[in-house]
Amino acid sequence: MIKYLCFAIAVLFAQSAMSQDEYGVQRPKSKISVSINDTEYTLTDGDTITHNGDRIIVKTSDHLTFDYGLLKFDYPNHFAFEYDEDIGYRNWTLDGNNYVVMYFEFRGDIEFKMLANEIVQRFGRENCEIKKDKFKLGDIELVGEKISVNIIGETLDYGLYEIKSDDNKTHFIAFQDSLNDYNEPTEEGIQTLKLIGETISKR
Repeated sequence: MIKYLCFAIAVLFAQSAMSQDEYGVQRPKSKISVSINDTEYTLTDGDTITHNGDRIIVKTSDHLTFDYGLLKFDYPNHFAFEYDEDIGYRNWTLDGNNYVVMYFEFRGDIEFKMLANEIVQRFGRENCEIKKDKFKLGDIELVGEKISVNIIGETLDYGLYEIKSDDNKTHFIAFQDSLNDYNEPTEEGIQTLKLIGETISKR
């Protein structure tokens, strides 16, 4: 329902003669400072400068690097980054348009089932279908559960997995995808998981 409402609003905006830029809805481009032989240039992402006859295009990377806790991997640079901590607990969230990556670190031993049950209760057990799941992400074997959540006709795919370690901590990683109208993974989810799999490493 939310998707259809957003689509209707988008159609109304599309009927306007004004461009998206004039409404200020596009993300501003990054400013970049470049120093070449003591000459300072202030550029906008994607700008071109000429130095000694050479054309130099300055562009920020499409990816950022997550390097916290037990893991290091690349992820799309449009994802929002959030961090939360409490006594004995740390959590990182990388939030895209349809896809979310969550990494949990607990001091001591935390049972997988305890965290999984908490997530199911949050969504409502009557809305969840749970099954065992495992797959290999890079060189890391992930074992956990896939939780399919259906609320008011919208389907959410939530995978929770434990990451084995010997640092006296318990680590979990979760992947959440808002499935498309055909109940298939979103393109953002497919490409993000592929990127993480190609770049992930464990300490």
